Amino acid sequence: TKDKHRLSFKYKEQWNGILKSNDYKTAFFSYDSQKCLGQTGEYFGYGMSLLGDEAGTHNLRTFSGNLSLAYRRPINRNNFIAGGVQVGVLQSYFGNKDFRFDTQFGSSGFNPSANNFENFERFSTDPMLDISLGTDYYNSNHDFQIGIAAFHINRPSISFLGVTRDNDPRVETRWVIHSDFKIKNIRKNQFRFRFPFMLQKFNPNILYWQLLPSLVWNRKIGLRNTNNTASISIGSRITKDAPKQTIIVDSAILSAEVTMNFFAVGITYEINLSTSARASNFRTGPELSLLFFIDKKNTCVVCPTMANPVSSKSKYYNNYNY
Repeated sequence: TKDKHRLSFKYKEQWNGILKSNDYKTAFFSYDSQKCLGQTGEYFGYGMSLLGDEAGTHNLRTFSGNLSLAYRRPINRNNFIAGGVQVGVLQSYFGNKDFRFDTQFGSSGFNPSANNFENFERFSTDPMLDISLGTDYYNSNHDFQIGIAAFHINRPSISFLGVTRDNDPRVETRWVIHSDFKIKNIRKNQFRFRFPFMLQKFNPNILYWQLLPSLVWNRKIGLRNTNNTASISIGSRITKDAPKQTIIVDSAILSAEVTMNFFAVGITYEINLSTSARASNFRTGPELSLLFFIDKKNTCVVCPTMANPVSSKSKYYNNYNY
């Protein structure tokens, strides 16, 4: 892009077909900008982001606030490399503390005064430092980009019971490899392909991964001297079914976006194709996105065409800064 400042707003709901009003809700806000340096394509990027989500009848809420800093420089005229660090705080808490346990139910129904035999005195985790790193390579001649990022590299401990010698539930490092490249240009149309790959261990015995390939169609709209575009993306989430240990297409992902002079608006929707598809009526939920460009000028930045810069497809997909 050639924009000096950006503001991004996103809102997503998931699994309302099953959980109804207790579905997963995620809100995200970010700001980023850059400081141009001496030569074309060299700059410092900086930004901040806030993310909050809520799920379940007891309103389990997670908050994340981050500051980001990146440096990008040209290797030569057509090749660029960048690196960045993200530092923030991560915390979870319950909004509804009215818990009910099996031992509190008897022949006469629920008895709130009955002993639940649980030692559950904390309703929030301690704020934890969260550190992530990433790097990115871009070739402007072939319009090709590839990068790798590592989230939670310091493995913060998230626990409602407190961190003790016998209880140290650390968040495992999540690895993300992402790539984006142009397939073909046909007049006002451009076709691109991208395939983020994510990998994270949930415990010593469970390694979770997902691949999100997508085909993107961009079309320039409006007058010749404008950068207004419309885009449509069709993709999927590919992962491993835990019980059967087979590779499955978990969902289909559809998204559309319109980018005008100083703003972009997009919508993304996932069609559930997993084993819970019938229970959810094949629905997950929509994601709505809005992006504002401030003080739009021709600056030092040379970067790939981001066909869908404001749609993250999941709350974990948008955590890297270019």
